[in-house]
Amino acid sequence: MLLSTTKLGGIMKPFFIFFTTLCTFFSAQAYDSYYQSCSVRYEDAYVIQADCRTVNGNYIYNNFDRSRCQPGTISNQNGRLTCVYYSNGGGGWSQLPYGSYSQSCQSCYMNGSTLQCQCRTVNNSWRAASLYMPSCYNYSAGNQNGRLVCE
Repeated sequence: MLLSTTKLGGIMKPFFIFFTTLCTFFSAQAYDSYYQSCSVRYEDAYVIQADCRTVNGNYIYNNFDRSRCQPGTISNQNGRLTCVYYSNGGGGWSQLPYGSYSQSCQSCYMNGSTLQCQCRTVNNSWRAASLYMPSCYNYSAGNQNGRLVCE
């Protein structure tokens, strides 16, 4: 049955909005990968509070605002909840690029058109690295001694 706008007044309109938000929340959960490596303390349609495992087995507490990500795109990146694809508000790259950098870089995210990560160097230290993705013909990035480069 299709609801007319006159039947959405009073109590029905808030219930309809709540129901729609709830359905979006539960449908997105099925695709978010953080459930595999995070222990959720609390979550609703707006926030996630979780302890997420790092690569060395420690846990980091996260209080994450869901509105930063599109549904189904939240991921644990070395203990930090991040968007693996998000709407950046215009013009920039919004999906994390392909490439081998993901094997030796962590905490990666897009800042407009720029990929930003913490990348491992040859002596196993970590270095802040960034790469302006429009300069990469194949939208693919790699790590060379803690520096992000086009592949």
